[in-house]
Amino acid sequence: MRCFGFGILNYRMWTAKSGKGLSIKSLELYTLTFIARLLSILRHQGYLPFDKSGDWFYHFVEIFSLVLVLLALYGMFGPLLPTYDEKNDKFGNLSIPSEFGIIYIVAPCVILAVLFHPALNREAFSDTCWTLSMYLEAVAMLPQVYMFQRQASGEGGGVVEVCFHATC
Repeated sequence: MRCFGFGILNYRMWTAKSGKGLSIKSLELYTLTFIARLLSILRHQGYLPFDKSGDWFYHFVEIFSLVLVLLALYGMFGPLLPTYDEKNDKFGNLSIPSEFGIIYIVAPCVILAVLFHPALNREAFSDTCWTLSMYLEAVAMLPQVYMFQRQASGEGGGVVEVCFHATC
């Protein structure tokens, strides 16, 4: 479902030619999530389903999800950059520059993954990468939610604009 969701997101972005309302920080967190998960599942079978889907389908879905997130990031940093709402994508803008705001999410997730991870593969790196991907995925939407909150309390007067057609 997550892969399908990123497919729909890309379809919307590229057909509307707009990245309005999307948080680059959330996309970056999902990129880290998929990389960490792939570092674990491409090396070991421990975290894969035991049926035939664990042989190839799960790998395909995770790799394709990463490609879709990277395509969305390419759009946001490339051709769709003029439509990016940077003034509202300020998650983590405390004592460090806004573009590094995801460190407030990544650092605790890394620390927790190093300290608290299962030992299914009995290899600390793989087990930590899997756990890190789970922790990151649980909080990857926080910058997007924060951005929605800023848009709703800002100029829009409590309305979050989401554009699904080419006239936005």
